[in-house]
Amino acid sequence: MSQEEESQICRQRNPSFVIARTLNLMPFIAELDQGQERQLFYQNSTLSSSGLGPCLFCIYILIIADIPGEMVFMCWVRPSFQEQKACIVKSGNFNYDSKYRGATAKPASLLQEDRELSKDGFSLNHSKVLVGSGPEAYEKGKAALQTWRHFGMNWAFVDSKTPIQSGVKFCACVKELFPWLMMPLQVVYVSDKKKSAKALASFGFGSGTLEGHLLAGEERFSIELDERNEVWYEVLSFSKPAHFLSVIGYPYVRLRQKYFAHQSAGAVRDSISAH
Repeated sequence: MSQEEESQICRQRNPSFVIARTLNLMPFIAELDQGQERQLFYQNSTLSSSGLGPCLFCIYILIIADIPGEMVFMCWVRPSFQEQKACIVKSGNFNYDSKYRGATAKPASLLQEDRELSKDGFSLNHSKVLVGSGPEAYEKGKAALQTWRHFGMNWAFVDSKTPIQSGVKFCACVKELFPWLMMPLQVVYVSDKKKSAKALASFGFGSGTLEGHLLAGEERFSIELDERNEVWYEVLSFSKPAHFLSVIGYPYVRLRQKYFAHQSAGAVRDSISAH
């Protein structure tokens, strides 16, 4: 039996290659040069032995093969400023419908009643947590958002020097399993209000996903001082998969969104109490 025939049999029986074939990735494997193919077989063996499974094998295909329409930004170590900048340059435009641009500026109750969002496949994620009381706590919480301390986790960050201004593009960097993911976004709007109908003061901003993000949608982070002198931190988003990786892993993505909101509230609370 020739080496080529042995390779074909391995591909037919291996679970990773079965999934790759199902996801129509095999044509891209066929176009790899010999060095890349040897690297691919080695990586498949490594991932299988480590128990990380076929899904990560498919991720690896995306890394070494330039697949049109399947842009994803990954980095094996914590992304540098230059790598984040390159991600932003390549990211392109918003990847969700313009009719939903700025929708997270609405109260959560109105988004929950929006049938168009659910009809178009978007899921809502909402969290509102008490993080302090009084004007001083509010100002500290506002400062935390303005310097991205709500991303102050060892597995997620945004460059703290990123200005929060409408039109600014940035990367949310998240560590998932083995690589860092760089998620390109753009600030859609900024809101800074004093004495609105239901609050003494509020500050927040919404960011929309760009091409190259695993999801399509928008997210708002906001801090509010209400009439009872309580300070609330709120995360509101709508999203849906924008890449086959998020399609096959969407239940996990939804759990991570809730976990992030919980961790983010803790980071804001810690920032308020630290000063």
